[in-house]
Amino acid sequence: MKSTILAIIIVCEMTLIACSQEIPAHKIPSVVSNTLHVKFPGAEKIEWEKKNKFYEAEFFIGRKEHTAYLDASGRMMLYKIDIPIPELPESVVKTISENYKDFEIDDAEKIEHNNQVFYETELDSKTKSSIKLIFSNEGKILPGDYFINLTK
Repeated sequence: MKSTILAIIIVCEMTLIACSQEIPAHKIPSVVSNTLHVKFPGAEKIEWEKKNKFYEAEFFIGRKEHTAYLDASGRMMLYKIDIPIPELPESVVKTISENYKDFEIDDAEKIEHNNQVFYETELDSKTKSSIKLIFSNEGKILPGDYFINLTK
């Protein structure tokens, strides 16, 4: 099961990379750009890409990296922010400690989608390959392709 989830995540990321293209800021529809600037007025170093039918904006506010996915009408579909590992909910930490004893949490992101909160972690091990996992706020592991169709 765990290897299936990892395979799905890898395929999804490869699909997004293959379907993405960098876009200069002046070619982003104004409604999309305006939505980003209204929601994140302190956004700096914004890099835009088109991923499938969505616009991805990677940017910084202070030293924190953020990623926002918007549709062509400017609607925010998904938002991610890097978080310190201690900010992960206890439910997520518990699931990892019970099911991935040989791994340590290397990276954590908070994800907002459809008024719900999720978490993505990257786990590293000295003896095994790294793993990316997506969790519900309650600590349940979700399928690796959970966000591939952002309109769910």
